Amino acid sequence: MMKITPSIPLPDWISLSQIVNWLVLGERPLEGELDKARRASRGADWEEWERRREMFERAKLAILAVMHLGKIVAFGRISTQAASQDGDWKFRNYVDHADEFEEIPSGRWTHDGIAWARGTLLTPIAEYAGVRIRQSDFIRHFAPEEADATDISTSGYSTPYLRLMIEAIESNKISNEFQPVHGDLVAWFMEKTINGMPVSQHMAKSMATFVRLPESARRGPWATDKSNALPHG
Repeated sequence: MMKITPSIPLPDWISLSQIVNWLVLGERPLEGELDKARRASRGADWEEWERRREMFERAKLAILAVMHLGKIVAFGRISTQAASQDGDWKFRNYVDHADEFEEIPSGRWTHDGIAWARGTLLTPIAEYAGVRIRQSDFIRHFAPEEADATDISTSGYSTPYLRLMIEAIESNKISNEFQPVHGDLVAWFMEKTINGMPVSQHMAKSMATFVRLPESARRGPWATDKSNALPHG
């Protein structure tokens, strides 16, 4: 299994689909990104399921083992309004899910009810949408080797701005040897959101400056790496 990249913090909440993807594909949970489970449900990566059917089934059993015994508290948005009561309950579609998340009783967990591609839990009488668990439970039960890697400071304190800058460093492969163009980083930041709000141009410029080395800023926004510094004289 792949190790979680320590330089980018895990989301505070980990979805059911992300847990399955971690166990089968080593795909690291990321905040706000469309994971492979969601893409597979749209047919884009369904081959992933077909190639690893047994692995996905074992992953669902592993999740069931801790959920059904109450070792993890999971939350979801419940609906008892099935579009139709006909047929097998495992294939019913539900509507009008609650806006608020509520705790899922451990007795509701069954292997057949885990809808991996939709990230939901189906029961004979209801569906829980957007099923998720806390980051701490994810690490404790599914990725214990990463317990120390998720802290980005000794105090554990962070901010959305700091987390976004760390994500920028990882995503753009910024290093001492490679310093991306300032304008490219500004554009990258402006495509992101912080707490649901778009990043302003002023904030994007500031963060783009802070993720680069000071000497890169002194060379000007044209500098892409140390080898592109202008000659003296």
